[in-house]
Amino acid sequence: MPKSSIEEFVEGALDRLPPRHTEEVMHDLFALIEGDPALLRHYNALCEQYRSPDRSGRATVNRTIGSWVMKKTDRSTLSSGHPSTRSSLIETFSKLG
Repeated sequence: MPKSSIEEFVEGALDRLPPRHTEEVMHDLFALIEGDPALLRHYNALCEQYRSPDRSGRATVNRTIGSWVMKKTDRSTLSSGHPSTRSSLIETFSKLG
């Protein structure tokens, strides 16, 4: 089965983070995306691609990124609802363990 564009995006972005991911890997990833012009353009294109008349593409993309990060790092949610202080792409993030 071919990889989704979001899965490939997450793989490429995770490769740019230090190999030992912290429990804040989700927060780290969105800060990286927002701080890198090429990643941010790709993220914005994904948000536009997944936009629908009744739903923001950002909500869909962020949720899917979160799912792929958990799969790719083999982690699960420790706690959720932590305010994002390093990225405006998300309001909150989940710590993963």
